[in-house]
Amino acid sequence: MVLLGGSGMNRVIKTIMDGDKLIDANIFYPPTLIAPAIEITAMRYATQSPIRGRHVLDSPLITKANAEEFHFPDSPC
Repeated sequence: MVLLGGSGMNRVIKTIMDGDKLIDANIFYPPTLIAPAIEITAMRYATQSPIRGRHVLDSPLITKANAEEFHFPDSPC
């Protein structure tokens, strides 16, 4: 079983960078993910119509190979 979490927390990413055997990947949820949700919600209320469709948002997988790109040493989390 593979379990992912942490939402891109800096300390979790550091753990991945250090090669921890229990945490070898994470998923990053960028703050920009909220923009499409707000747009869809606003459209729903503006049109009073159901919103249908599939909305796929990019959420990068963080592994040891790319963790440094997502690590910010000065971050409080």
